[in-house]
Amino acid sequence: MRENEKYSGRRAAFRVLASALLIIAFPFLVYEGMKNLSPRVLSFLLLSLFSARIVSTLPSNGGRRILSALGGMAPLLIPLGWGIIFNDQRGAQLMPVFVSAALLFSFGRTLWNPPTIIERFARLQVVDLSDAEVRYCRKVTIVWCFFFSGNALAALRIALFGTMDEWLIYNGVLSYLLVGTLLAGEHVIRWWHFPHRAPTFLRKVFS
Repeated sequence: MRENEKYSGRRAAFRVLASALLIIAFPFLVYEGMKNLSPRVLSFLLLSLFSARIVSTLPSNGGRRILSALGGMAPLLIPLGWGIIFNDQRGAQLMPVFVSAALLFSFGRTLWNPPTIIERFARLQVVDLSDAEVRYCRKVTIVWCFFFSGNALAALRIALFGTMDEWLIYNGVLSYLLVGTLLAGEHVIRWWHFPHRAPTFLRKVFS
């Protein structure tokens, strides 16, 4: 049983790592692909790549889980489908916009249908959240919704009016730096408000 759990854990970790690497590499794949391929071919290859990645994670049973996983393809189908049909490079360039919009929807809907998505993440590590921590998770969810809104608008403006170099710099560098800064800042604020949740070696700093 333990061996099976370890194997499942390794597979899950590998899938997360593969997805993260694919997302990080995406802007660079688009940038290089634009130099050597037509927009239609590039869009088709990107759609095939992401579809294969999503299909490989489909559960073997559970209709709702399968439909949920397939629903993750929607942000890919719209812009890349546009690129394939109209041979337009903006299809690939608009993908970050649709991804941010999808994340905004995923986070935002939990504000009206709690628990919020940040609370759900938190309960994977800590089951007994206090009322104050639940309210904090709601505030963090709202902050992420504002971030995804701003990120989608910035990505849209650059895709429509910017150069490919500007598109690569924002989507391949700046947006990830912004995500990292927000994550790091949220941890500091969380530990400041809830010192008992900070790592042991940092509790004296925040208490």
